[in-house]
Amino acid sequence: GHGGEPTATPQKAPLPSGGKTFQRAEPGLGRWGVAELAYGFPAHNDQLTLTPAVALALSPTSRNYSLLWSLVPYADQAQADPWQVSLAGERQEHTTATSPVDHSLKLTFSTLF
Repeated sequence: GHGGEPTATPQKAPLPSGGKTFQRAEPGLGRWGVAELAYGFPAHNDQLTLTPAVALALSPTSRNYSLLWSLVPYADQAQADPWQVSLAGERQEHTTATSPVDHSLKLTFSTLF
């Protein structure tokens, strides 16, 4: 994101977890707005946080729908996550009738070292 703006990625919260909704306009990208809802659930004896998320991005030329599942070790907000696994699926619909619908599926593993 841009400095000081909320990001469009799921955020882990200390237990008990709470839902978060982000909305912003991105005139530089031609978007009308982005909205996301994510909620962190404790998993595996409170050792992990599982976060499902849904997102919608609207622009004058397309609509994007996203589903994401993220898994990280449980930690306080101030601590950095040592690793994260996420699976994201996206559908992009173009508003022009001649443009196809695009789909993507991405599996990501990240770690600090």
